[in-house]
Amino acid sequence: MIIEVIKSEINNALEKMEIINNKNIIIDKSKNIKIGDFSSNVALIYAKENNKSPTEFANELIEFFDKKLFKNITITNPGFINFFVAEELFSKSLLEVLDKKDKYLLFDKKDKKYSVEYVSANPTGYLHIGHSRNGVLGDVIKNLLITYGYDVVTEYVVNDAGNQMNNLATAVFIRYLQLFGNKIELPKDSYHGQEIKIVAQKLKDEFNDKFIKYELLENQITDIKIKDEIKWFARCELLEIIKSDLKSIGVEIEIYTSEQSIRDKKLDDILIEDLLKKDKAYKKDGAIWLRTTNFGDEKDRVLVKSDQSKTYFAPDIVYHDMKWKSNNVDVLVNVWGADHYSYITRMKAAMKVLGYNPDDLIVICLQMVKLTKNGVEFKMSKRTGESLTLRDLVSAIGKDPSRWFLLSQSVNSHIEIDVDVATKQEHNNPYYYVQYANARANQLLEKKKIDLVSEFNLLNSEIERELIVEINLAKYTIESCVKTFEPYKLTNYLYNLAKIFHKYYSNVKIFEEDNDKLNEQYSLIYIVKSIIGSCLNLLGIEAKIKM
Repeated sequence: MIIEVIKSEINNALEKMEIINNKNIIIDKSKNIKIGDFSSNVALIYAKENNKSPTEFANELIEFFDKKLFKNITITNPGFINFFVAEELFSKSLLEVLDKKDKYLLFDKKDKKYSVEYVSANPTGYLHIGHSRNGVLGDVIKNLLITYGYDVVTEYVVNDAGNQMNNLATAVFIRYLQLFGNKIELPKDSYHGQEIKIVAQKLKDEFNDKFIKYELLENQITDIKIKDEIKWFARCELLEIIKSDLKSIGVEIEIYTSEQSIRDKKLDDILIEDLLKKDKAYKKDGAIWLRTTNFGDEKDRVLVKSDQSKTYFAPDIVYHDMKWKSNNVDVLVNVWGADHYSYITRMKAAMKVLGYNPDDLIVICLQMVKLTKNGVEFKMSKRTGESLTLRDLVSAIGKDPSRWFLLSQSVNSHIEIDVDVATKQEHNNPYYYVQYANARANQLLEKKKIDLVSEFNLLNSEIERELIVEINLAKYTIESCVKTFEPYKLTNYLYNLAKIFHKYYSNVKIFEEDNDKLNEQYSLIYIVKSIIGSCLNLLGIEAKIKM
């Protein structure tokens, strides 16, 4: 609330100075509460183009502010404007939280719909630890977009076409034959995970010896019909395992689209034919190329190879087109691994070829995740059966700590999760530190039931002002998370709020006799607990009331 008031004051002042505010000015808490509650860089942004020094511009600008809203306004070098907020405005901001309770963080409804696609792993084995980051990030982006007022649909494309699925069928078939005493060995480059044995056992349980008479030739099942049957069975079983594992970390996705179904319905053929008719694709050297260079790509991309096999690009384009049309969405968000970074330009170019605005395709590429214990990194290798999986992560540190640490860094940063830190109930564990703040607040609130106040007049100490300022940053932080698709800002915010609250708890004796601030302090603690709980809920984490 207070940030919006300051923003409005700045805009009004700029207008009176006949300046249109079309730049990204920053309003944030001051670096030191002694120089102000909030500060802005507006003078640094606009001074030069108006032939003034930042200090001179700032002095002129603040003449147009409503002084009743602020106890004081100061300027510090090289031209930051610092705002000491009036108690009445502080009081209004706190009362708004008390009034709206768990609805406080909700923004006004907006007429815009997002599709968020995430995980989209091949159904060939357990999800590895990198997929867990992808899933949790996508889930929280969905939560943030909904909180910000958008409609959201979540999606997962099942990559169940291509040679990896044939290899899966072979692996399951060999493990199935082994259950009948066959000494056949898996190829070294096959899928060796325990999950393949589980699927093979289920295949045996359901079909008994139906498939033992069939043979392999060059590591492929010779009977195509049987191969497809085993392939589909394995695909469905593993997809159910994937869904179950995602649910164990709090991730549930609404729509699952099969890549094979796109191919079976010839939707990629229909698209390619249409692109050729419209001269958006062309034939060369026996292949079919999409004219992506016309739309910013470094070279045209192959849709159909010279041997007439299709690339993955063709069904990917179809799938994106389906997402736009079938769910009537305005913006697509894809959460990919860092190894897909080079794919972004061509996909945006393809969307432009189809007539969409490429800026409405937002792609987030995640860096890798490492899990360490005793200073040693666990290694990942899916095909050796020793991969570090989502299951391993949840088993090692639990669902909620997993979500916290997977969200705690920018998408552009690698994440290293130290099992020792993540499982200890100590202050150097940020997850514990935030949960402990919530539990402390709850302990104080349970100690003595007191009515919440209808106005705040007495919370004027530095630590109380600091806490109120941080409370006012909650919605601002959520807005920043939405605009940048960076949920780590919310974990950072919660840590800062917890840090200030722990300091408050240590320095303020709330239940002392003759405490004339008791009711207001009690209400302030109630607000802190409400904000922590609501923010943790956005992160898909349960707020603990006891530690």
